[in-house]
Amino acid sequence: MRNRAIIVTEETDDITTRFWPQNPDPDLQPLMFFSDPVDRSSFFEKFLLRISNNDRTKKVGQLINRKDALKTWKEIDKIDNMIDGPAMISGPTISVTCLSKGAIIFSVILNIVTQTVFLASPVGVFSLRLPNYSDDRILEKINLEFIMKHGKEIIFKASKKTCKKPDDMKRFVTFLGKKGYKENFEDSMIFLNEPYKHLHYNKPGGPSRVLYLSEFQAGYGPIEFIMYNGEKITEWIHSLAFVKYAKNNEGEPALKIFEITTEQPLTKDSILMAPPAPYSVFRHKKGDDKYLNISRLRDFDKPSHFRSMLVVVPYDNEKIISIMRQNEYHEVSDNF
Repeated sequence: MRNRAIIVTEETDDITTRFWPQNPDPDLQPLMFFSDPVDRSSFFEKFLLRISNNDRTKKVGQLINRKDALKTWKEIDKIDNMIDGPAMISGPTISVTCLSKGAIIFSVILNIVTQTVFLASPVGVFSLRLPNYSDDRILEKINLEFIMKHGKEIIFKASKKTCKKPDDMKRFVTFLGKKGYKENFEDSMIFLNEPYKHLHYNKPGGPSRVLYLSEFQAGYGPIEFIMYNGEKITEWIHSLAFVKYAKNNEGEPALKIFEITTEQPLTKDSILMAPPAPYSVFRHKKGDDKYLNISRLRDFDKPSHFRSMLVVVPYDNEKIISIMRQNEYHEVSDNF
């Protein structure tokens, strides 16, 4: 078991689950990779059809490297009423997050349209624009050292730097694009009156959602918290690495994360959208070691379908942090 590595995607089947860790002891859990192979795939398909003039024989790499690729993506954004936001955040992504012994090791996210890599690891959080995909000589050199040397550090700004008025602290994005998500959000009771007054966008991507809190959002209006609204683990686990490794000017964590539980959690495909603490992968008991208890997912036919409600917020957003604590939602920033 110790020599195995498990790759988890939304398509993970019963063959993979046979090797799923049975013991909650993190030292006995195998190396694990969680991946969302293509997030926002429906948007990506529209983009490819549009830029290729519906010619399905064109190669994806050639289409991505066309000079009008970014312009075409922005046109797709507008057609789908996606609030003209930065392509760095809105573009389709490929993501991989590594978990070892219950701890997040790193996360890598690739924005397919902008050809930008985002890395969160113990050495920091960086972005790097990739060279032309056909330049094998340079692509072979891209490793952790290369990204640290040639990449740019991603800044997650404090709320006091981005908010001009108190209500700015309430601006957020979350997913409401399918049946059940609206009701689930309202059950969170984050905002009792006019719950959607401060909503910026209701169909954000999963892995890249944390980047709404970064400098890439500058110029498009402040976003002061993001919420994973009862979505699958392969949507939200990638954000944990950015919460873990992003630092503020004082060298302290730049982000906090809270897990939301509700009194009567709703279900999606028979799976709880906001599991109570005893069913959480985050350990809550005082005195317990802090790690992700991935063994809890062994009872799911498809472990990737495990769902949670999570809120990620800048470390100094007193308004939202206060709401989280008033509702007795657990801060889990140190649990991975």
